[in-house]
Amino acid sequence: MSRLFGELFQLGHVVPDVDSAMEPWHTAGVEDWTVVRDFPVLQWYYLGEPVKLRIDVALAWSGSVQIELIAQLDETPSMYREFLALHPEGGLQHYGYRPADYDAALAAAEAAGWTRWLGGMVEMDRPFYYLKPPAGSRGLLPAEISGAAD
Repeated sequence: MSRLFGELFQLGHVVPDVDSAMEPWHTAGVEDWTVVRDFPVLQWYYLGEPVKLRIDVALAWSGSVQIELIAQLDETPSMYREFLALHPEGGLQHYGYRPADYDAALAAAEAAGWTRWLGGMVEMDRPFYYLKPPAGSRGLLPAEISGAAD
């Protein structure tokens, strides 16, 4: 359990293509995928500025852990593009959390040195943000926090 974010529930992977990225998971026994093409996001913010991104998302569960595969469909600058520039084959990019109090978790993370990277609103009253770890935090992956869906 993270003191800042709550319980880890997701392993988020950024990949060039969700279809080919699902294949290796089948060999690990993860098979029941839900694929959402052109995943609907109402608002996007990258480094504090509004942007428009298009992504495909594939989701599956392994016990209580969600496996998420994200492939960006356009060339808009984003943290997904940054990651693929460093890791062209894709890979584990972030951990996902759903804190009980999203606003308090975001404020606590920022007070601890985490910075907003990419975020937005999936639905009205359902925000999310990817946060970069504090400078000098070697080995820590970014965290995605999201408001709970009602």
